[in-house]
Amino acid sequence: MGGRMGVIRRGSDVTSHVSASKCAAGPPCLQHFSVIRSIGRGAFGKVCIVQERKTKKYFALKYMNKRRCIEKGVAANVIRELTLLSKISHPFIVNLWYTFQ
Repeated sequence: MGGRMGVIRRGSDVTSHVSASKCAAGPPCLQHFSVIRSIGRGAFGKVCIVQERKTKKYFALKYMNKRRCIEKGVAANVIRELTLLSKISHPFIVNLWYTFQ
């Protein structure tokens, strides 16, 4: 997925469904999820609702262009956010479930 990375967060109850594609078993990758719809844009990227194809669970997927983050000088902030979210678990904060490139 050339220069983009994804952050998967456990999400809400969205009921629509988008096309399925085939993918191999293994560590999480974008092909393991169906994109349902876009839900917003943040400082570091865009966020959409996705459904894991195997379990049918819904997650929020934050995706960003690594090259653009480096050009804007926010790569350190992105890494800081990832580090922080990987260490915490709280009912009022969205939990980090997967990361991939």
